[in-house]
Amino acid sequence: MGLLSYLKHQLASFFSPGAMIRQRYTAFKSLLEKDGESHSLIARLQQFHRADISADYSSVQKTYTALRQAVSSMVENLNLMSLGSYESLWEVLEAIDSAVGEAVSTEVLDGSPPYTVMLDAPLASQEWLVGGKAARICAASCALKLPIPGVLSSLPGPLPIFLKQA
Repeated sequence: MGLLSYLKHQLASFFSPGAMIRQRYTAFKSLLEKDGESHSLIARLQQFHRADISADYSSVQKTYTALRQAVSSMVENLNLMSLGSYESLWEVLEAIDSAVGEAVSTEVLDGSPPYTVMLDAPLASQEWLVGGKAARICAASCALKLPIPGVLSSLPGPLPIFLKQA
């Protein structure tokens, strides 16, 4: 924590202690909400992990992304509640994120789920998986910060399976 932010915090707590208490209370309420959200997302990831059936891979990635955002918000709220006491949690969170994120972002084998990908999913930017047009739409919308309508892109991997059954 920098000296300037420390001085701002001290001056604010001296001149407007009520505002500081409200800020901490709001951060605490948000912390509790994000904690509950994190627990439900962890339970959902465990269901994906323990299921005997194959799950849609983009659902796993989307759930992990939501979990990462919820935990980041929790760390941010902890820092708001106790200024400077939890700064080291960011390093721990980044280490966990790199380890788990690497496991979640592995390439999907041909013929395995997902059979479709939402264009706002992280997998949609990978041209080898969704094709050139869908990857370019995803890249353009990310670069321009435009929302993508709920559109699915079917993947080429399951095509041989479909043709065998036809």
